[in-house]
Amino acid sequence: MFTIIGLSGPAAIAALLFQALPTASSSYIMARQLGGDAPLMAGIIAVQTLVAGVALPFAVLGLTGLL
Repeated sequence: MFTIIGLSGPAAIAALLFQALPTASSSYIMARQLGGDAPLMAGIIAVQTLVAGVALPFAVLGLTGLL
């Protein structure tokens, strides 16, 4: 995907990391203040954080060709 848009090396790794990061925790505060489903948002953030912690190392290793 990154070669299609012309990224390689450190720029591609940085783009991958930014894409794979979990939702900002400030979205929970916004959901609570605006009357949204704050418990659901908290659950989504928790799951995304756990998945990112497992998936990011493999994604970086795959992108750098070490996997």
